[in-house]
Amino acid sequence: MFQTHPHHWLVALSLSLTIASCSSSPTASNNPPPATDASPSSKVAVVANSQPKSVVQAIADAATTKEFEALGGLCDPQKQNDGDTQQICDVATDAKNREKFVKFFGNMSLQGEAKISEDGNTAMVEILFGPEGDKAETINLIKRDGKWYLSSF
Repeated sequence: MFQTHPHHWLVALSLSLTIASCSSSPTASNNPPPATDASPSSKVAVVANSQPKSVVQAIADAATTKEFEALGGLCDPQKQNDGDTQQICDVATDAKNREKFVKFFGNMSLQGEAKISEDGNTAMVEILFGPEGDKAETINLIKRDGKWYLSSF
């Protein structure tokens, strides 16, 4: 049902997380994360989860505006989403991965309309992403309590 593809940016991201966690530098763990502005007036601070495409568009918007707050509310609240989508959502609070996120999703575009399942509880949105915006992928979403959330990528 869902396609799985290797995600080069996620491999690079995972490797950088592994290397960072193995670092013995005492200053690395003592630096507080940079403050973020989560004001409601922010362009992407609130995501309209009423449509699958608006959830996926929020990823592109966050990458182009560098306003990452909305990403934290995109993942399945029942935590049944995959690790790839969780890494996207974690960019909201994890500043060290934002540069890679912007690189891979800054040129993202949605392709066509969302394909919603017959039961209305899952959807697929085709995208092009990557540094050149030319890598085809499908983002899968799930509906919870009338709202759409990222499920897998």
